[in-house]
Amino acid sequence: MKLKIFAVTLLIFISPLFLSAEEGESLTLAEQLYTDFTGSVINSAVVNLREKPDTDSKIITKLKKGNRITVIEQAGSVIFVDKYLGVWLKVRTATGKDGYVLSSFLNSPANKVEHFHIFFERFKTAWIKKNIKEISTRTIFPLQYLEAFEGTVESLEIQKNDFFKKASIKEPYMYKMTFEKESDSTILVHYGYEAQQYTLFFMIADGKWKLFKIKISSC
Repeated sequence: MKLKIFAVTLLIFISPLFLSAEEGESLTLAEQLYTDFTGSVINSAVVNLREKPDTDSKIITKLKKGNRITVIEQAGSVIFVDKYLGVWLKVRTATGKDGYVLSSFLNSPANKVEHFHIFFERFKTAWIKKNIKEISTRTIFPLQYLEAFEGTVESLEIQKNDFFKKASIKEPYMYKMTFEKESDSTILVHYGYEAQQYTLFFMIADGKWKLFKIKISSC
């Protein structure tokens, strides 16, 4: 009887943990990145406040780092604007002006996931300098590794010790580095040298950006 009571008690205790994990897995990218914009401040030296959620839209005014703004609503889904991953937000300044800014240029106390452009610059620098300690904190090993050449694709797994042997990242690039949202959970970074095109796959895991796959293709 005691064993049965213990089992029921344990089930009641751990059930919320399983529910939380399932709920976390079903969150959209926007929900993982942006949960609450209360107390938002501008995080860059100069940010354009635009009339519409578009980089070609008229500039209403320029905001400065540390300016407090009030977020009125989210306009659209998560997108890349150049290397900046975010959502367009309709905001109101302290002087009462309404307009749009990309969420990448805001810091909000409740939003814990690092802005992708900040993370990636650090990750790229660590890769160039072959800092495996830094790389390993943001890479899921064994790492999925795909080689696609002449119509065939070979799928491998690489360990931490082989990371720099299999893939490289350096500047300048022969093919411009571009950024893309593949799905509601995965974003891609593309670049290339000579006859090789690299694609890096990133996702949010444990509240941090992580590299989980690399694909190398013939150009």
